[in-house]
Amino acid sequence: MTLRNHTKFELDRRRALTLLAGGMAFALSSCGPPHEEIVPYVTMPEGMTPGLPQIYATAVALSGYAHGVLATSHEGRPTRLDGNPRHPASLGATDVFSEADVLSLYDPDRSRTVL
Repeated sequence: MTLRNHTKFELDRRRALTLLAGGMAFALSSCGPPHEEIVPYVTMPEGMTPGLPQIYATAVALSGYAHGVLATSHEGRPTRLDGNPRHPASLGATDVFSEADVLSLYDPDRSRTVL
């Protein structure tokens, strides 16, 4: 990389490919196998049918307020959050924060009990 007229950087193709390859190597180095082993059910929970989703009414907290949502779950794993039309705060609507809150349910370090 050379500095010409103190205002413009000039980047040749070799230097650009070097930077691109370094960035790709850095990005790929973070990928790897999961740290925990995932195991199937030993005994199927009662009332669960494989392939059919279960829907639960629940609430998610956003800025100290509860928003009523319907959580869709497949084989015990939550997959989608929709607005609950019976909840007075949400009236069936969701925002981007409520829909993205399903990702926080997959955090292995989150609390397993009520605090």
